Amino acid sequence: MSTRITRLVGCALVVLTIVVVMVNQRDVGIARDETVYMGAGARYWHWFMHPAAIEPTWGGPLGGGNNPEHPPFVKELEGISHAAFSGVLGEVAAYRLPSAVLHGACVGLVFWMTLSLWGFAEAVIAALKSGQLGALGIDVYEQETELFFQDLSSTIIPDDLIQRLVSFPNVIVTGHQAFFTREAIGTICATTISSISAYAEGRPLEHEVHAVV
Repeated sequence: MSTRITRLVGCALVVLTIVVVMVNQRDVGIARDETVYMGAGARYWHWFMHPAAIEPTWGGPLGGGNNPEHPPFVKELEGISHAAFSGVLGEVAAYRLPSAVLHGACVGLVFWMTLSLWGFAEAVIAALKSGQLGALGIDVYEQETELFFQDLSSTIIPDDLIQRLVSFPNVIVTGHQAFFTREAIGTICATTISSISAYAEGRPLEHEVHAVV
């Protein structure tokens, strides 16, 4: 699996998580504390726009309306997001967008950390187990030579990764056999015969592959 593809998979998981969280948050009511965070976020944004209004203690006194008992970072992001996106997403969704982005970032970090430590298969399994990856279909498996194209139904498979992958009901592993359809084999044979005939008759090769020097 190329680095570019694995990066794209990780980015897709991040974006998918953000979208799922933002779609599902519409059916979630507003918790009591959430209104406090939203109000604090709006006041933090006001401070960014009017620095002279900043109180001597960042967040204000304990027990105050800016909720300084909790770290202000997310509330600051909520205020910025509300100011930027409330006209598009609506009041509540705009406040919740930073949390959705952080959810996506966590999923991406878990995927990339697992990928760097144990490889793509483990990263995919982590995504499947967390529910962030809905299903998986693969035709190529790195250690497939010893696993496919032979009957191993009565053999203990020592490869734990493939055993775990096929244990998921939403995973299909075809073992490099996706090409083995009637249409694909027919096309391969027709193309091969056509190329041989063209070469033998001195005609231009339609499917000629040129070496890159």
